[in-house]
Amino acid sequence: MFYPIKQYSRAVILFLFLMCICLACKQDKMASSSNPAISYKKIQGITMGTSYHITYKADTTSIPQEQIDSILVAINQSVSTYIDDSTISQLNKPSTPERIDVLENGKMAYMQRVVLPADPHFLANHKKSLDIWRESSGHFDPTVMPLVNYWGFGYTSKKPVTQTDSSKVKSLLDLVGLGKITLEHDNNTMTIIKPPGSEIDYSAIAKGYAVDQLGEHFENNNIHDYFVEIGGEVLARGKNPKGEFWRVGLNKPVSEATPTDILEIIALDNMSLASSGNYRIYHVVDNKKYGHEINPLTGYPEQNEILGVSILSESCMEADAVATACMIMGLESAITFVEERLHLEGCFFYSDENGEIVYKATPGFQILQN
Repeated sequence: MFYPIKQYSRAVILFLFLMCICLACKQDKMASSSNPAISYKKIQGITMGTSYHITYKADTTSIPQEQIDSILVAINQSVSTYIDDSTISQLNKPSTPERIDVLENGKMAYMQRVVLPADPHFLANHKKSLDIWRESSGHFDPTVMPLVNYWGFGYTSKKPVTQTDSSKVKSLLDLVGLGKITLEHDNNTMTIIKPPGSEIDYSAIAKGYAVDQLGEHFENNNIHDYFVEIGGEVLARGKNPKGEFWRVGLNKPVSEATPTDILEIIALDNMSLASSGNYRIYHVVDNKKYGHEINPLTGYPEQNEILGVSILSESCMEADAVATACMIMGLESAITFVEERLHLEGCFFYSDENGEIVYKATPGFQILQN
C-alpha cells in the first residue's frame, strides 16, 4: 500500500537524484587504523557521458581500475549511440543494409536485415528491454530514439523544437515499437530485422546494466562489500566501513543543486536504486518547459502529474528501466505497476490538488531519520 510520507510547501520539486554521499566512507582512514585487516578502497572515473564512483572492501583482493575501465569500455562499444562503430550504431545506421519484403497485417512491407557479430552486452540489454517493454505495455521502449532526436534530446543536435510538425511526429511514431524488431542469434552472429529508419537506444537501461556488471565482477573476485554508482544509478552490497548498510543522499531536485544539498537519507540493504525525472534535462520554448521523457505511445514529451520516480530493486538494470516506464505511465498506473511486483519498491513525487509537492512510497522505501 502506498502512502504519503511528507508534504512540502516549498516551491521546490523534491525528486530523488542519487548522489553517493557514503557518509561512513569519510572515515576510511580511521577504520583502517583501528582494524588494519579491513581496508576500503575507492575508484572513480568517467563513462557513458557521466562519472562513476566505487567504494569496496579490499582486505583480501584489490581490483585495478584498469579492470573496471575495461568492462565499461566494452559495454560502451556495444550500446553507445555516440560511438560510430559501436554495435548499436552499426544497427541503427547499417553500412550495407539488406532490403527484404515481409508479410505484415496481410500486406508486404519493406524491412531491413542487418547481420552483426554476436554481442553479449547488446543481447543482454535487448532481452531485458523486451521483457520490460512487454510488462509495461510499451511505456518503456528503446525504439523511441528517432523521436528523442526530433525533440532535441538525442545524439543529434540538441535544439528545442519551436514549432511542432505533427505529421513528422506521426511518421516517426510509425517506427516506434520494440515488437516491430526481430532478433535471432547464435554464438557467432546476430540477425536483426527492423523497419527502415528505426533506431534503438538503451540509454534508459544501459547504466543500470553496467552497474550490475561491475557488481558481478566484484562478486566473482570474492568481494561482497561494495558500492557502485554510475550517473546516479546505484548498487550496494554488504556493509560500509562503519559496518552499516550503505547510505545514499537524496539530492535537492533543481539544476543548480550541489552534491551537498541533501534533503533525506536512505540505507540500501543489498539493493539497487535508480531514478528518473525531467528537472535537469529539458528545453524551454515560449516560456513553456518540456522534458526529455518522450512518450513512445504518443510521440510527444510526456506531461503528467509525476515529477520524479525512484525505484528499488535487486537489479539496477531493472530499476533503471522501470523508473523510466513509471515516468511515462502517470501516477496511478505507476503506483499499481510497482505495487503488483513485490520485489520492487518505489517513491513517486507529484503535485497535489493544492499545487503542493508531495510524495508517496512503498513501505520498503524507508527514509532514515536525520
